[in-house]
Formats: sequence, structure tokens, C-alpha cells
Amino acid sequence: AYLGRVPRGQTLQPTELIGELYLRLIDRSRPVQFRRSFSVSDSVLQATPQDAEFRGEEADARIAFASVLRKLGKRGEALEEQKKALETLGGLHDKDPAHVEFGLDLGEALDAFAADRLAAGDAHAAEEALNRSLDILRPILGANPRSLYALRDLADCHQALGDLAASRSDWDRAGVEYRAS
Repeated sequence: AYLGRVPRGQTLQPTELIGELYLRLIDRSRPVQFRRSFSVSDSVLQATPQDAEFRGEEADARIAFASVLRKLGKRGEALEEQKKALETLGGLHDKDPAHVEFGLDLGEALDAFAADRLAAGDAHAAEEALNRSLDILRPILGANPRSLYALRDLADCHQALGDLAASRSDWDRAGVEYRAS
């Protein structure tokens, strides 16, 4: 399992822990329970569509579920879950740009989406997602200069843009992005 390959002392992100727990507890051939929970949450959202916090948590769960689906080799389904999460987080962020958590979650989700798109060979979509993430994270860090979460997410985004530039042999751009990270 994934946890067995993690170096001693390294911490895991909550989505990684959720994904690992899911893989250990659920039949690997049928990720039905996550889908059922999304069905229930969709019905709750229809009854109370204004519950932004619940929508944000649902988007986070979709991102975790996408991670599980990727590990199961179901890349198409993982992409659909990511897109739904991005749509939800994007709507929440657009509705309330001052809500820092939604912006941070959207930036992190865009970075994960970019990594998946790059792994699938779609460098253009990856670059678009990373640039959108920068557009979201920069103002958050500007307004919250002591936010280590914003700083970390922005650094990760620049690192990914540097990796993308390096994969294209654009060494000047790679250097700029790496220095920014």
C-alpha cells in the first residue's frame, strides 16, 4: 500500500490519508460508497444550496475520491471527479473571493489537476491550470503575507511551472519559476 512506501518522518496530506484509508477498507473493484455519499450530498445541496461550507467539503471529498480512482487506474473517472470539484470550488471562490479557504482549496485542486493533465500528456491544460492557480494564490498571499499555506501552495505552483518549462527545454523560464518557488 501507499503508506508503506512513504519515507519515515514524511507527513501526508489529508487527501492522501483519506485515499489510503479508502483503499484499505473498501473493495478495490467497486468504489461505490464514495459515489453514494456524493448522491446524498447532492440531494442535501438541492435542499440547502446556500451552504457554502458543505459544498467546499464535498469538493474536497471529490478530490480525495479522484486520488483513489487514479490509484485504481480509473483515470477517466478521476478526471470527472476533479472537474466537478474544480467547478464547485471555482463557483465558491467567484461568489466570495475574500474567503481565503476556498481560494487555497481551489489553488491546490488546480495544481493537482495540472499534475494529472501533465501525466496524461496534456501540457497545455496543465499550464492553463497552473496559471489560473497563480492568479488565485498571489492575491491571497498578498492579503495574508503570514499565511504559510498560501506561501506553500504558491511555491508548489511555481515549482510545477518550472518542471513544465524544463520538460520543454525552456531553461530560462524554468529558472525564473524555480527561483520564484
